[in-house]
Amino acid sequence: MQISKSIAGSYPKNPKLAKAQAWYSAGKIGKEKYEKYLKTYTMKVFSLAKEINASYTTDGLLRWDDIVDVTFSFVKGATKGPLIRFYDNNFYYRRPIITSKLTKDDNSLIEAMGFSRDVMKEAGVSSKLKGVFLGPLSYYRLSEVKHYKNPEELMMDYSQVLSETIDDLKGTLDTIEIHEPSMFEKRIKNELITKLPEIYSPISSTKIEKHVITYFEMSHLERLENFFSIKADFHGIDLSENLTKVAKIYPRLKGVRLIAGVLNTRTTKLEKVSSINKVLSNISEHGAKEVVLSNSSLMDFIPEMIAVKKIKLLNKVGGDKN
Repeated sequence: MQISKSIAGSYPKNPKLAKAQAWYSAGKIGKEKYEKYLKTYTMKVFSLAKEINASYTTDGLLRWDDIVDVTFSFVKGATKGPLIRFYDNNFYYRRPIITSKLTKDDNSLIEAMGFSRDVMKEAGVSSKLKGVFLGPLSYYRLSEVKHYKNPEELMMDYSQVLSETIDDLKGTLDTIEIHEPSMFEKRIKNELITKLPEIYSPISSTKIEKHVITYFEMSHLERLENFFSIKADFHGIDLSENLTKVAKIYPRLKGVRLIAGVLNTRTTKLEKVSSINKVLSNISEHGAKEVVLSNSSLMDFIPEMIAVKKIKLLNKVGGDKN
């Protein structure tokens, strides 16, 4: 079984960068000075990826407040609403308020990802650069909808906008990482889950490597079949938040190209390498085709120092094993 490593989602934002962003937004510093700060801290993410020999890495989403904030850089038709709690975390995001048909407006995102690609080249990192996007289901779940009459129409339009954006980013990004934390939520109706392969069809048809990941507690394990039916190159599962359910998860992994979320980024407690190795052994025994070891979810919830220590643990487990 082939094993590799990845840095997924967001990276903790250094307070100095947050201050520089506030200065830039207030017009107290110019774009050039702000991007010097941004380059410094983005370089740290890429250096960490280089240190663990990661096959994939994001840019840490340091330019944005959170994964929902990224959507405002390529989606037109939504405005920023009030701060809302992000699921059951002590973390808040600006809720998109959807007031008209969703269309593409990705100029700022294209510029941002071009900047990250340039910094990555300068850092001499061989990892594949991932663009991080919220999936259609979770975008619907985290938004206030004023325009659409049914969620399927909203999600199809969002999927189309995202597919067009992905096409625009060809040559800049190597991989797309799509987050669906709502996939296993109790409040999401099963009829929406069953429609996801069709809703994802515009995204799935794009000519770029695609990773679809989910995280947090999995309340409906029967939905794993629906999750794996979404056409993508890899599917990611948060194993760290579902340790009591892994005995039921492992048998469903045969033939899956899996992103294994083995680092819990909602707690400061460091994982034991022996425990990660045990998980890895079980995944292999149950016939997973390929495994990418990764942090399980966004890293907005923990201090940077802890995030670095957790990611470096992957140095002690990965590698290619048969």
